[in-house]
Parts: sequence; C-alpha cells; structure tokens
Amino acid sequence: MMAFVSSAWAHPTDCRVESSRRVWCSAPNRSMAAKARTTRCVSLKMNGEAGDAPLTLPPRDYPQLYVQSLEAIRAALKEKVQFLELEFPALRNMATSALNQIADANREHARALATALAADKDAGTVCLVFPDAKEAALATKVFGESTVLPFEVGSLAAAATMQAEREQPAGSTRTLFVVVNPGFNIEEWLQLESLHLGHPSDPILVINGGMDRVRSGYYPRLFYPKLHQTKDRFLCKFEPVFFYKPFGSGLGTLYRKFPADWQTLFHVKDGGGYRLLSQDAQRPEYKVVEQNFRAESIAVYQKRT
Repeated sequence: MMAFVSSAWAHPTDCRVESSRRVWCSAPNRSMAAKARTTRCVSLKMNGEAGDAPLTLPPRDYPQLYVQSLEAIRAALKEKVQFLELEFPALRNMATSALNQIADANREHARALATALAADKDAGTVCLVFPDAKEAALATKVFGESTVLPFEVGSLAAAATMQAEREQPAGSTRTLFVVVNPGFNIEEWLQLESLHLGHPSDPILVINGGMDRVRSGYYPRLFYPKLHQTKDRFLCKFEPVFFYKPFGSGLGTLYRKFPADWQTLFHVKDGGGYRLLSQDAQRPEYKVVEQNFRAESIAVYQKRT
C-alpha cells in the first residue's frame, strides 16, 4: 500500500459534534474515540425530516475511510441499491497534486476496497474496471502480473461486452463492477451506461467519478447533448453512499455515509471537532453549504471581537 494511505486528514481528530442545540458526542479520552464515533449522538429535525440512522463523523485517515466506505457499500447493497457512488479526496493535498498522482492514489484506494469486497461471502464476482485499456494494463502491472488477485481487472469497453452469463462463484449470481475514476473525457460516462446495458442486473460502484461536474451543468447541454441524455436517463440514478467533501481551508465538510442523512459540519478551530450546522435527508446544494459555512465563520469572528 502506498504511503499516503496511512496519512492523517488535515481536519480535527477528536470525536465531538456540536449541534445548534448543543447536543454533544464527546469522548472523555482517546481510548473511547472509536466507540464514540458510532454512538447515536445527534437526533435533530433540521431542514427537512432527519433519519433514524446513527450519525458518524468523517474519517480521520484513509484506513478509517475504507472502513466507513465498506460499511456504506454493504448497507446499500443489502438495501438493493444498484448504482452506488463514492466520492472523497484521493489525496490529502488535491490542489497541489499532479493528475498521475491522483490516478495512482485512486487505483490504490480501489484495490483496497475491491479486495475487501471480494472477501465477502455473498460478494459474487468483483470486477475492477478502469476507464481505458491502458489504465487497466497499468493496474495489472502494478498489482503484479503473476499475482492471483481476488478480483478481475478490465476496462470499461471490455467490461461492457464481457459475457454476462460466464461462470460465477458457487452460490452467487452477481458481478459487482467497481469503476475507478471515470470522467476524464465524456465518452467514459457514456460507456458507463453501456456497461449497465450489458449487465442490467448487476450493481455498479463508481469511485471518484466526478459526477458533480455532470450534475452541476459544467457541460452545457447545447454542446453535449448525448452526455445530458445519459445523465437524465442513467447517471441520475447513482446514490452517493459515501461522500466526503472538505470545503475551503479547514472550513468544514459535507459528509454522508449511507443510510444516514447528509451532514454539514463546521470545523470548530478552538478545541477541534465539528459543529453540526444542518442534517438533511436530501443532499444540499454546494452554494447553500458554502453560505452556511461563511455565515458561521462570520458569527464566530463577531463573537470574538
């Protein structure tokens, strides 16, 4: 595993959440941190109906991110969610990282998750899918060409035409396609739908696919009609089962772990931890999240002056 995987996030490490009603989940010492992070510590009705699923805090490092992601994936698959999305920073310093570094990191994250998923007794076949044949070949080389992997490796184009009726592990009829970082060009999103059409009953998990660019209107409908047709027909079905997006320089985080609600978490700089600004059943818009963070920052500053 690459060195970055064990690095800590650049955000608070204690286990405390403060809501606007001052409901706290605080570990009295670090030895109780893991227990506190899974406690049903917040039960609020804010900006819509809040769910009953336990709230957790964002991960402190990549090993913990894997644990939370796998819990979310397994819970979603158990609930028969077919189209799953994971979104998180591939590296701690995304703004200063080169594209090849991000691609390498996403490949390692995908390998770790696919290995764990393949070990599940009811996993069926796990197929790690890369956007093109060159990336699939590079992954095979990096993983070790002579190494027996617990998952298959292929490209989007190859997976879309793969024989759907091929032999499955005993007691299983499912293939879980784990698609790694598609979206470098729009053809990869179109091929994602082709993958589904070739395997209409199998679940698809997309890791860091950059789907927000499609959702946000980054690509004008006038110039990208096929992409928008695919979005309206297929890409809109993907459920963000694990979503971790930091805002600003330690300003706060938009976070969701299936099946829990979306949390807008403000970074409390004095003493660390987070303040829960909102808990939403539906995903809030980025501009609303940013406005909430800015307003809270101003309020904190005014209290100090």
